[in-house]
Amino acid sequence: MLLFTNSFASPTDADISGLSKPMTTPAATLGGRVLALTALLVLIVGVALSVVGWFSAGQPAGLGAAIATVMVLGFFGFGAVVLQIIARIMPAAALLIALVTYTLQVVLIGLVFVIIKRSGLLEQAVDPRWLGASMILLTMVWIAGHVRAATTARIPIYDLPERTLSGAEANTK
Repeated sequence: MLLFTNSFASPTDADISGLSKPMTTPAATLGGRVLALTALLVLIVGVALSVVGWFSAGQPAGLGAAIATVMVLGFFGFGAVVLQIIARIMPAAALLIALVTYTLQVVLIGLVFVIIKRSGLLEQAVDPRWLGASMILLTMVWIAGHVRAATTARIPIYDLPERTLSGAEANTK
């Protein structure tokens, strides 16, 4: 007997339009917990980087690490929430939406870097080395948190068929 359920819709769950029903299984709530734990981990590492940067290299380094923390939490957090909602509504489109969301995140992060550079903040108030290094490190922490959650989640890829009792078995029970 399985005590957990899968997050994939079975073929019998499909409606006439071909879209599957939204997931309401316990596995569907796993995404929210993974998102919260990963965001908390990134926040802890980001605050630690900001404090270390502030005391070791001055205010611009601390500000660079703080901006990187906000960017990672903002962009990757928003992308994960959007992907989680789409995966609940249309599981078949989740991979496509994940690829599009990730591409959009990379483009938007690049645009934010261009805006920060053109604004003159990188020459005055923000250390570009701490901003870039913190951004890379926090992105790796975000990805590692999601990979760990995905590899340790107990979500089977199929449902076992329901077992019905035949007449002889029903009489013996």
